[in-house]
Amino acid sequence: PEGNIIEAKDLKIGMKDIPVLGKVTMGQFKAPFGLEELTSSKYITFMERAMAIGVYSPSRKIGVGWGTKGTSWTFNVMGHGKEAGDGTSGDEGWGAAGRLTWAAINNDDMVLHFGGAVSWEEFDDSKEFRLRSRPESHNTSVRLVDTGTIEGGDYETRYGLEAAWVWNSLSLQGEWIGATTECDDECFDGGTLLNDDSFDTGGWYAYVSWLTGG
Repeated sequence: PEGNIIEAKDLKIGMKDIPVLGKVTMGQFKAPFGLEELTSSKYITFMERAMAIGVYSPSRKIGVGWGTKGTSWTFNVMGHGKEAGDGTSGDEGWGAAGRLTWAAINNDDMVLHFGGAVSWEEFDDSKEFRLRSRPESHNTSVRLVDTGTIEGGDYETRYGLEAAWVWNSLSLQGEWIGATTECDDECFDGGTLLNDDSFDTGGWYAYVSWLTGG
């Protein structure tokens, strides 16, 4: 809370192990998209998440989600609006996301993980959007990635691939995210015409880590 204002990050209610249905969740929570975004900050390898995640992750939204899983796979989908406190007037737009993962190997010594996700989101009535991210440090106001405000957006489709391999203390992880932005008619960045009807952007990260202990 700040003063008398309470800001909610994850605020949800759900039921799991429902026969046939699996798990149903309602409220504000992270859309099912991306390995590093969905991993708690307590367990990610570095202090901050990769810039590609900051630019493209849908993050927290208000909506309804459904999920199911097997011994080596998970599948989750969500239909959503904007996040709490967005302050959008008029039609806020809506979206949907889905993610499928598979653990090809999962034992005490080794984990081999693969996943894929898709997210679709309609822009609100303003038709404005912005792609930006800090340089993997939230202690600075500098944005290494910043398109400025782009006008004329209709909707955006994101698609991501993820993989991770852990063998005892050795860990490899990476993700690739692409996005296609469809324009209502034409998209403009500060008065500059970007394209007639759509344009593509994308980003990725990869790292190797070795954990030691006493």
